[in-house]
Amino acid sequence: MSVPPGAGSGDPYSGSPQHQPGQPYYGVPPYGQSGQPYRQPAYGEIPTWPPPPPLPPVPPKQSKTGVLVAVAVVVLAALAGGVFLVVTNQQADLDYPDPADVAVGDCLSVHGVGDEDAAIAKPADCSVPEALWQVAANLDSTSTPCPDGDYDEYHFAVGTKFCLTLNVATGDCLAHLGTDLAELERVNCTDPSAEVVVVAVQDGVTDALGVCGTLPDSFGGVYYSDPARVLCFGHPRTI
Repeated sequence: MSVPPGAGSGDPYSGSPQHQPGQPYYGVPPYGQSGQPYRQPAYGEIPTWPPPPPLPPVPPKQSKTGVLVAVAVVVLAALAGGVFLVVTNQQADLDYPDPADVAVGDCLSVHGVGDEDAAIAKPADCSVPEALWQVAANLDSTSTPCPDGDYDEYHFAVGTKFCLTLNVATGDCLAHLGTDLAELERVNCTDPSAEVVVVAVQDGVTDALGVCGTLPDSFGGVYYSDPARVLCFGHPRTI
């Protein structure tokens, strides 16, 4: 610790600096020098000193729970539908599938085409890593709502749309959340870009809170009503 101007260096082994008259104290005053003048005790009187200054309060331990909850909210918002990809009229000449040729249950891989509002969805075998999406509904109008749940949507310039569910299995890890359908990627769970891991896939139910809330490694999930399914997510380190 540096010595303030005008203060003596003192005995380096004494634990407190020597005070120079006319100079203020720095730090904790030496024992018996709490700011009150010391009184010489009378004959036979036991000498007393003021009590030592109180210790500073121990700062509360910061909890990581709030941080984890905040992260979980952001992640679930990115996974819980509301992401729209539109193939506009300007991209009408691109090689996107005829909506009439795509059946409910088919899987798709989605790739960007350079325009942030455009992407190409192509049919793919549901077992390949690129097939991250499965068609839950093929609707004749973009104004027709998808079934109840956390569906993503793929819109066509002709006014039709797909309602999509994530085609994932327990143990899959995902990266690039919160961007768009074309950016979402299935990655190895040891990949630094991995953001979430699927800790459970349960068919026949829609209560995401009831299912995922019982899993210690899950921070939440999404649900679909048709077909009924709940996906629970956790942090990649849990696998």
